[in-house]
Amino acid sequence: MILCRAISFFLIATGVNASVFSGKQGHLDLEYMIKATHQARAIVLYLKSFVRDHMLPPPHINKKLPTQGPCFFQHQPLVPASEAIDIRIVAHEDDEVITGSRPVTIEIRSSTARIDSSKLGWKMEDEELSSIELSAGASGAGVEVSTSVSTGTRTNLEKSGENELQQEHQMEVSKSFECSSYTICTVQTWTYVAQIQGTCPRVPMIDAKCIKDEALKQLCAANMFNPSCPPPPPIELDFWESMDYMIWTRTKRKRSMQTQGIDMIQFYQSPLYQTLERNLWHHRNISLPSINDQWPAFNKIQQFYYNMTKMDGSQAGQVLPETLRNGIWRASEDKYNIVYNSIDRCNFSTPLYISKGKPKRTQVIIERPIDFSTGRAARWAKSGRERWQQNLYAQRWKGGVKVTVLSNDIY
Repeated sequence: MILCRAISFFLIATGVNASVFSGKQGHLDLEYMIKATHQARAIVLYLKSFVRDHMLPPPHINKKLPTQGPCFFQHQPLVPASEAIDIRIVAHEDDEVITGSRPVTIEIRSSTARIDSSKLGWKMEDEELSSIELSAGASGAGVEVSTSVSTGTRTNLEKSGENELQQEHQMEVSKSFECSSYTICTVQTWTYVAQIQGTCPRVPMIDAKCIKDEALKQLCAANMFNPSCPPPPPIELDFWESMDYMIWTRTKRKRSMQTQGIDMIQFYQSPLYQTLERNLWHHRNISLPSINDQWPAFNKIQQFYYNMTKMDGSQAGQVLPETLRNGIWRASEDKYNIVYNSIDRCNFSTPLYISKGKPKRTQVIIERPIDFSTGRAARWAKSGRERWQQNLYAQRWKGGVKVTVLSNDIY
């Protein structure tokens, strides 16, 4: 709207009709020309390097596997394809001035960085070519996503409806700039969105601490004493009320046990879990390949998700965790080769931040000469002065737009 009002004022003041302004000065073409400038290319090049350096831990999606019990989930980290990182400039117009025959000094008092999260997030394409989109405004039971490369922010999609989809970060500034004659000067604040394409393998995981918690719940439901069991009924209840309470509690827990694919008590009391505790592996999530062939109940899950061999091609056999990477215990990549059966194509878009709640931003002023090559302005070329001006504008247009960086807060 600012652009439209400014153009209308200029047309009325100078008597030039609308045909003077060619389609080259539209915002879509302007965005393309801006990104081709030296200043924008340098910023984009730096931010691509920044994203590559801040991919650990990589963006990921965690999805619960309720048929296998509450402690199992599917982990899908983003593995970027080669040269698959793009940086998109999102511009907010702070001010715009269109000059006449004399230069005008612009007083710049504010800078507004805008982030629209409704179009950001995940897009995943599974083997059946069905598309799944998970953004800040999405919802999905039991799905946790990482939503930022730079801050590691995570969002539980069951609660994501509470998040603001559009945010503005305004700050006061005090700058002045002289806009040349017959020039459109636009003051913009840029923010940046990283778009990353790649693949997302489906990796089965267990939460070892959850195994212990669920096992204790089962012990309590089986009426086996444990300090973690709930306290006895309140004293106010009489004998029969107390019995009803205990029977109801036990029945409820037994029903919940029937929905679990793995017996948590047996696993918690097994030598494998004791090994996990002894080595302090149970404090982190554990990939199933790192405990391959260690627990019979896992075999069906393992066969569905991956095939694992030693480097010489023989069967992997029993495996224990050796490598802690990105907060996950994994099998040694030097000893074993793991081929995942399902790898989805995916891409991820996220705004870039300096710190939590503080976006990377750049304020610039964009100069572009008014195009006097059409309409009534073409008839002004009858006099030598107007012909000289027209040639001058043509030469300026050959250089495209001019971008001057007023402030740069991206480091």
